[in-house]
Amino acid sequence: MKNKKRTTYLLLAVILIYGAVVGRFFMLSNKGGDIFFTPEATTVFTPAEYVIKERFTINNDYRDPFLGTLSKGNQITSTISSKQKEQTTEDTYFPSVRYMGVISDAGSNKKVLSLQINAKEYITKEGSVVDSVRVISGSTKNVTVSYKGKKKTINISG
Repeated sequence: MKNKKRTTYLLLAVILIYGAVVGRFFMLSNKGGDIFFTPEATTVFTPAEYVIKERFTINNDYRDPFLGTLSKGNQITSTISSKQKEQTTEDTYFPSVRYMGVISDAGSNKKVLSLQINAKEYITKEGSVVDSVRVISGSTKNVTVSYKGKKKTINISG
């Protein structure tokens, strides 16, 4: 019993000494030393005064560092009216049409066609109008469509 008491006191002493050494180590590692906080400010901040300008202009003549300077001689002016421009863009536009294939029974004469018009897939039959595109005829190899009176034959995309 006496031996257990002595071991307990010895263990308590070792823990206290170890705690003191670790505590001292952390106290000495504080590089800032003792810091005293004072309630009054040591410096006074005064913002710089500035003058508000009444008028200003923005000069927009700068050189683009990537494209260089554009001379006025290179600019092309067009005398085409807006109606003519609209007509030419309408005439040249044809929607993106892909022919995916034929879906039909072996014993049936009716053809069901799979088309992709402007990234949307449609299943339709000959003679129908889908998304302003009229399907005129179709076979296993190609399909004929018309858009605003213009006919176009599209081969199967595989």
